[in-house]
Amino acid sequence: MKVALVKASTPPFDALFNKLAAKLTGGDFCHCEIAFEGVSINGLRRLLKHYAARSRSEANKRARLALMSVCNLFPKDCPRGTNLTVAFYALQGMPLGVRVLAEFADDPFYMKYGDGWRQYVIAGAPQDVVTTQFVWCLEQTGKPYATMDALMSPFKSARGGSGMEPDRASWFCSNHTLRFCQHMALCGDLGLSGTTPNVLDNELQATYIETLKGSVDPEDTSEVFYLNLDQSHWQVIADFVPYVIRSGRFSWDRSTLLEHD
Repeated sequence: MKVALVKASTPPFDALFNKLAAKLTGGDFCHCEIAFEGVSINGLRRLLKHYAARSRSEANKRARLALMSVCNLFPKDCPRGTNLTVAFYALQGMPLGVRVLAEFADDPFYMKYGDGWRQYVIAGAPQDVVTTQFVWCLEQTGKPYATMDALMSPFKSARGGSGMEPDRASWFCSNHTLRFCQHMALCGDLGLSGTTPNVLDNELQATYIETLKGSVDPEDTSEVFYLNLDQSHWQVIADFVPYVIRSGRFSWDRSTLLEHD
């Protein structure tokens, strides 16, 4: 699992609006999103069958459509061991979406993270936590983008959050990513209304600097940091963070989704 932030100078995010937004919010970043690496295509197909058999709630419908959009990119006889990098994003004017990132792509939007991106890898999370977070992301896809909330976020306080605010009917990129972090007891004092990509980056840097590994090479604009949270962290948060413990509500074998089959 990782949180990825992109600089406003990085194509295709280098629009004038994004550059102004980054400057207004006091940093280099204009967008942030959530990604999962090593996702099994066969595991996704098993999950799709699970959703097809469940009741058709709105969340289930959204997740099913998102899964279909990914699975339909690959042939049915896709070799065993085919694993993907899947990103979940909220971009202005678009419903929350999901895309597959590739090493080489004609459109930079579909390329794996590289120059211009900063990545915070959440290392050491139990597999059940990873899968539950993936399911939550699936069930948020298709929700509308919260345009007015995004435009007002720089003018609201980023503090005062409890980490337990209810999920929104619509999201913008930084509160969607913040809620993902809060499920794992990260950035709990930030509020969903006033958080921007640069606020989120500052919080991760300031709070978890002791866990970071890696260095910033001035010749290389790509940055990868690891948040190495120990097992005591995961044991403690299981007592009060809902989305990391709700796996009992699902009947499918969660261990199969991210396996390298």
